[in-house]
Amino acid sequence: MKVKNRAYIKRLAKNILNANKSRRNILLLAIALTSILFTSLFSVALGLGKSMETQTMKTIGTISHGSFKELSDEDVEILTHDKDIKDFSVREKVGILDDEKISAELSYMDKKGFEWSLIEKVKGKFPEKENDVFIDLATAKKLGYKGEIGEEIEIPYSIEKPYTGEIIEKKSDKFIISGTF
Repeated sequence: MKVKNRAYIKRLAKNILNANKSRRNILLLAIALTSILFTSLFSVALGLGKSMETQTMKTIGTISHGSFKELSDEDVEILTHDKDIKDFSVREKVGILDDEKISAELSYMDKKGFEWSLIEKVKGKFPEKENDVFIDLATAKKLGYKGEIGEEIEIPYSIEKPYTGEIIEKKSDKFIISGTF
């Protein structure tokens, strides 16, 4: 409604609010509680969305926006030349740890993948030589080692046939710990 006398409307509204102070206080309290409710609701919803995103990234193991498993070299080549993919990293599965107590995967990851991975409490450096290894402390201790940087460890592992999981060969190699997490 358009009213030509705004000053009168304001004075009337003030008089109505001041006439019943308890009603005014309840009205102000209701407005305050409603604004707090909506603020809380939006905060929880946004926090829940972020939490789900972080949990998905932890499940995949990287902060990258996509992850593909068991791709052939031809598939990797096609994906690396796709115009929509801005940057990529390759992680290759080497084998699985040949130990009944521990279930772990041995893999090679390039430097970008290492930077994008969600590993915490990193000590040491990225493996640079063929016999360097980056290992989590729990696995090193279960294998009977201290997990100290520079320590030589022997890791028994099995090489699997791609896509089938069939064990092709069992090996055991010595590695030097270059970093831990």
